[in-house]
Amino acid sequence: MRVSHIEHHIEQQLSLSSLIINAYDNLIKYGMENVASQRINVRLTALKENWERFLVAHDAITLLPTFFHHARLPRLDLPKFNGTPSDWLPFKDLFRSLVIDNPTLSPVEKLQYLKTSLTGTAVNMLSNTTLTADNFFKAWDSLISFYENRRLLVNAALSSLLNLKRITRESASELEKLYTTVIQIYRTLETLARPVNSWDDFLIFIVVQQLDAESVKVWEQHIGSSKELLTWK
Repeated sequence: MRVSHIEHHIEQQLSLSSLIINAYDNLIKYGMENVASQRINVRLTALKENWERFLVAHDAITLLPTFFHHARLPRLDLPKFNGTPSDWLPFKDLFRSLVIDNPTLSPVEKLQYLKTSLTGTAVNMLSNTTLTADNFFKAWDSLISFYENRRLLVNAALSSLLNLKRITRESASELEKLYTTVIQIYRTLETLARPVNSWDDFLIFIVVQQLDAESVKVWEQHIGSSKELLTWK
């Protein structure tokens, strides 16, 4: 698609927008007393037709390959979602922040971003969804309806917590990975309104079970001979 062709479409839009914006002024430029009801009806019909042409042309412009991919869409470091239930909430929050709440993006652009963010089995959800403004809201609602099953999300989070990989040797990177994984699970359950703030004993027990022998020794030295119950935070 040549740039000149795109510019031609934009010029047509500018002409239409000028007709729409100036419709009222053109109607009354000879004085309100000279405006007959028939003239008003004719102008309203023309205004409606121009507006419909403007909307159709707008959708056509946003679908032009060169214009859409190179001129309109800014580069965004988009999250990816492959259909794994435990990944849905982090994906939804980040995508909402980067794309949905971005006032500079049109619904068509948001839908394009959404389709490119889906991988794995999640791709099938929108495989037959065409790039139109109305379809973005339908597509987003369909993803929420399908993946935001609170019971399954809680089950997935608990499954991840109970199947943590045990650290076999002392390793700072493995300890950090264990910590960040548990924190992510904790926040997911917290978002799902589960009473994790009263799970201190359970969480501490689970995490300590995943530590290597040397880290367990360090942990035991840290708590010493204390008989007090420990808190997660």
